[in-house]
Amino acid sequence: MSLYITKIVYWVASIIRLLTPVSKHVTPIDNLIVEAGINGWKTIFLNEVYQSALESKIFKNVFRLCTTENSLNFRFTYKNLQKLECGFYFFDPRTLQGPLLKKIFHTIKLIVIFKRLNITAISVLTDPSLRLNRLISIALTTNSGILVTFMDISNLNQYFYKCKVISPMLPPISRLTRLEIENLNVKPRNLLLEDRLTIGIKGDLYSSRLKSISELKNGIMKRKLNFEVRVTPKDNNLSSELYWKELLNFDIVFTTTKQGIDELNTQGNLPYKADFTNVNQIVFRVTEALVSNRVLICENAPGLNHFFDTSSDLIVYEEIDDLLDKLEFYDLNREALLSLRNAGNARILKYLDLDLFWGTIKSALT
Repeated sequence: MSLYITKIVYWVASIIRLLTPVSKHVTPIDNLIVEAGINGWKTIFLNEVYQSALESKIFKNVFRLCTTENSLNFRFTYKNLQKLECGFYFFDPRTLQGPLLKKIFHTIKLIVIFKRLNITAISVLTDPSLRLNRLISIALTTNSGILVTFMDISNLNQYFYKCKVISPMLPPISRLTRLEIENLNVKPRNLLLEDRLTIGIKGDLYSSRLKSISELKNGIMKRKLNFEVRVTPKDNNLSSELYWKELLNFDIVFTTTKQGIDELNTQGNLPYKADFTNVNQIVFRVTEALVSNRVLICENAPGLNHFFDTSSDLIVYEEIDDLLDKLEFYDLNREALLSLRNAGNARILKYLDLDLFWGTIKSALT
């Protein structure tokens, strides 16, 4: 059922684009718009997308667009995008709020505007399993745009029918954020001198993650390892400074890579349900932890080895028992843990210097 819906969306979007003429008075240049709603601009991820685009020097200008109710007005949106002379539009389908019909209308409107103004859409899927978000991204990028996902979809191509997909991608981090982290002056502790190291867990505490945390705590206690697990629930009202300070107070950052999607969303075939939720994906915590110069423990995800040496840049695990074996080794070999921390930090800083995120997108567009 999902494949049929995907094909229908693709061909409907193709027909709309075919029937929409390009304006004769448009000469798009290398300007980029990064769009998000009010809540979207409160997230660190979308601010990193915007700031890293500014720093990349790939685009002539980078504009930050906050969507409101006026965004549903065709004429209002058309005039604003025409004025900005943008050639590229970065879109996150999570920014679309409201009922299904409202989202469909907004998507069709953007398809028409993009074709009229000769704008190339760049859509990012942070949750590719959510069918409606995926279908919106497919509709917007049909024939000319780029779809970006942090999941390796090499075995899931049927769900992205004829789309140009960059997969997997490493989430972006900016030089400004790196500088802000350094200015906080919370230096990593000496792993060789500390008796007990802290393993920190931040973010949403959905059921599969809570299970992993419980198994990790119990395993550390049974094996009498010199690690302490600290859990910090997600707080959307936290300032950027406090957010990074919380992360920097950990010696080791732990993250799962399972998708935090409600199990109810996996039932049925409607377009707003979810599928392939069992496939892990690279998460933003990976870049956060490594740029903070902290040891990273990461549940394995397809494509992670595209960017890292999973034996020397970070601690990768399949099952909690596997992780506990590795922690037992590093508890007795702190020099190896220190070497791993340094290697992971060096790797992410290399990607930062290379403008990996935007450089990869630009290469795919040319």
